[in-house]
Amino acid sequence: MKLVSMKKILAVSMTALFSVFILTVFFGFSNKGTASEAGPFVPDEVLVRMKPGYRLESLLPGLPVRLEVQDSGAKEAFRVVRLKIRSGESVQKALSVLGKNEGVLFAQPNYIYHAALVPNDPEYASQWALVKIRAPEAWEQTTGSADVIVAVLDTGVDLNHPDLAGNLWTNPGEIPGNGIDDDGNGYVDDVHGWNSHENSSDVQDTFGHGTHVSGIIGAVGNNGVGVSGVNWAVRIVAVKASSGDSFPTADLADGIDYVTALKTAKGLDIVAINASLGAAVPEDLILNQAIESAGNAGILFVAAAGNNGGDNDVTPFYPASLFRPYVLSVAATDESDALANFGGGKASNYGRRTVHLAAPGKSIQSTYLSMGYSLLSGT
Repeated sequence: MKLVSMKKILAVSMTALFSVFILTVFFGFSNKGTASEAGPFVPDEVLVRMKPGYRLESLLPGLPVRLEVQDSGAKEAFRVVRLKIRSGESVQKALSVLGKNEGVLFAQPNYIYHAALVPNDPEYASQWALVKIRAPEAWEQTTGSADVIVAVLDTGVDLNHPDLAGNLWTNPGEIPGNGIDDDGNGYVDDVHGWNSHENSSDVQDTFGHGTHVSGIIGAVGNNGVGVSGVNWAVRIVAVKASSGDSFPTADLADGIDYVTALKTAKGLDIVAINASLGAAVPEDLILNQAIESAGNAGILFVAAAGNNGGDNDVTPFYPASLFRPYVLSVAATDESDALANFGGGKASNYGRRTVHLAAPGKSIQSTYLSMGYSLLSGT
């Protein structure tokens, strides 16, 4: 085996084992939903996938419920459309009506997921987890590689952070800020990634979660600044699917599709998507479809087991509970290698069948907003 290949394998393995130990950083948020309908979802939207040969626009006028097309975005290729429910109608009624239409393959709520929150770097001494996973021994073989690309599906990244800027993926086919889709991939000015939440190129993090996770994966190491990532060298594609704690299905699916297209259409060797989020919702067909497309393209989907202290074998926590060979579910441990307890009734989820591994996830020091650093905990 060539040395480059060995380094790449080690870098990918380290990313899978450690970059996600804080996948669901715990901020103490609670799931939001409606009092009358089960599950957290956007209260005035539904998602519809059409059968081949049918167009939803031609069917809407005859439906006994008031709906309007909000957008189809990057999901048009899969015939998935986001519909806005007009005032006075309910998600339950809309789904009932749409489900009976012969042209509809399936209709579902727009579910909401939640953020589950020896180098010379001066903050390295506070990074106990790197020692716990024996990262220094791995670094003797490789400290990462710019050939390894990881997408962070989260709240964006602090593009100006001195410990992250050097490891951000930059699209060589785009001219920043000219308002033109220079590389013709359907995304204007996607220089460092894509904002699927606002359908724009602005991936700057204003919340902090994505920046913290990105630092764990790939804060520049041995640069005399701040902390060290598991991979000193890596390329991070920023996919901003939310500006806060709530991640709607449609925005997550569009973000995943963007990453998949980067690999299948542009040839980027993206090895993994880090998904720092989840919710105890019914199985999400539209999100599953996007994850499946990424998995079929050879992209590992790494998901948080969750912070509810529950058994995922009994109560599924999606998308981590999507039982597929390309989905890796990660729980959190503390400094004693015990399942992490975060206090306030929050602890790492677990599951003999549905949780695949555990990694450090309590009091983790990493990059944060305003070019700073912060300790956070979670799965």
